[in-house]
Amino acid sequence: DKLGDVNTWIDKGCNTYINTNTRRKEGEKRTIQNEMTDILNLGKIFNVEDKSQKIVDNMQSKIDKALKAAEGQEKQNVLMVEFLGDEISNYGANSLGGDMITSLGGNLVAKDQSKLGKEDIVSLNP
Repeated sequence: DKLGDVNTWIDKGCNTYINTNTRRKEGEKRTIQNEMTDILNLGKIFNVEDKSQKIVDNMQSKIDKALKAAEGQEKQNVLMVEFLGDEISNYGANSLGGDMITSLGGNLVAKDQSKLGKEDIVSLNP
């Protein structure tokens, strides 16, 4: 790697921070909560804790509002995809997108992170 790993930068006297969702271990989920934790951590690092707390509070408020609006509603089937050239990539249960869907009360119809074909999308019927 041209830039070097974390230890390369530490050896040069440069502090590093790796986002929680970036350094996850195999099988660990990327989550909204991890994103909020990172925002709060960056607030501490840059001495702007009040600003970072406001951002997280705003995020949580929007999540709470969405959950309240969904109370008593039938769960919606959801599929989150990204078009990458000729491939269609699915955001599974361990992805941040998958966590957002399930945390907000959606039913993730394709839980494995994988490549999908157009026929797969039709058969999943999100």
